[in-house]
Amino acid sequence: MSVDETRQRIIIIAKCYLGYKEGYNNDNLFGTWYGMPNQPWCAMFVSYCMHKAGVSENTVPKFAYCPTGFNWFANKGQTRDRNYVPQTGDIIFFDWEQDGVIDHVGIVDRVVDNIVYTVEGNHSDQVNIYSYPIGDSQIRGYAVPNYTGNEQIENSTTEAPAEMPLIYKGSTGEAVTYAQNKLISKGYILNYGADGIFGSETEQIVRQFQADNGLAVDGMIGPATWAKLEDPTTIMPSSYPGSLIGYGASGDNVKKVQDELIRRGYNVKGGTDGIFGDGTKNAVIAFQTDNGLDADGIVGKNTWDTLFSQSGMVSTYPGYIITMGARSENVVKIQQRLIALGYTVSGGVDGQYGYGVQAAVKQFQSDNGLSVDGDVGPITWDALFPKEQVSVSYTVF
Repeated sequence: MSVDETRQRIIIIAKCYLGYKEGYNNDNLFGTWYGMPNQPWCAMFVSYCMHKAGVSENTVPKFAYCPTGFNWFANKGQTRDRNYVPQTGDIIFFDWEQDGVIDHVGIVDRVVDNIVYTVEGNHSDQVNIYSYPIGDSQIRGYAVPNYTGNEQIENSTTEAPAEMPLIYKGSTGEAVTYAQNKLISKGYILNYGADGIFGSETEQIVRQFQADNGLAVDGMIGPATWAKLEDPTTIMPSSYPGSLIGYGASGDNVKKVQDELIRRGYNVKGGTDGIFGDGTKNAVIAFQTDNGLDADGIVGKNTWDTLFSQSGMVSTYPGYIITMGARSENVVKIQQRLIALGYTVSGGVDGQYGYGVQAAVKQFQSDNGLSVDGDVGPITWDALFPKEQVSVSYTVF
């Protein structure tokens, strides 16, 4: 692996969480991971992404307080001022109040035409992409970590195993890690990275990869799937519907665009009505501007592929564990279902996975002989929503 590949992996992992919103009282998975729940979490988001990318704490410290992180890099001579042109994977620090105190931090995505694009956590209580001109007065400066190119996700490898065995859900080890790295390199998103564990998320992505490449969709990696994974020309195809979507259009694709814009924090006046009017056009222009695209208000292939970083999948279980801090339509479904089953959900149906939801989920799990962890994984989901009773459309997390 090269330093550039390390930098790219950091931003790929950060973008896995685009649209993630904190729950009630700062509930979020990054603070829970760090051991400081219910606290401002921009620095903990940066630390989490570095950890998931395999970056040593000798390279980027684990920090929760922005000045602590900046000062650590400053003491090593690894900081730059606001006029520096950063690279992907650099760390950007802010002084929003402009009072001399560093109060926010994010990760640099890219620089286009002297505009720096970032991925930030806890900006308006969510993870999203933001942009600033080089030299902006809000920018305090940058940290330029001394990445080595030897960063490895725990138990990971990019070397092909001696044998290409049949692997499937429940498999573990270097062959699984290698396959996961191959999927990630081809554009498929694994929220848990290449962790060497063939779980529900990996199975879901393998099925999508097989469907995309005309293979038998069985969720297992055998000779034919291995061959496609090894083929360097095989990448994730675009889910772009093939025609421009602009003012006056209507239908499911417009609704999908509206849903995703709203999930990412953009204001779509009129909501998800499936009609491409002024509200949708303005939100599309804002999204294009924020992402360095031609701001014409029309959803073409480039805008579509940027908006939808992962091809759509239809499944009852959405393909990821829903846990403390999540905020989405699927949390609404869980809350509604628990209430319908007679469980008390403190806070009601607000789409935020806080302590009230967690407590109700734990009680449901206990009542149904499930592992009591308070998270909604595939087993708990299927117990809440028997397949013959419910059909859940694709939702990006």
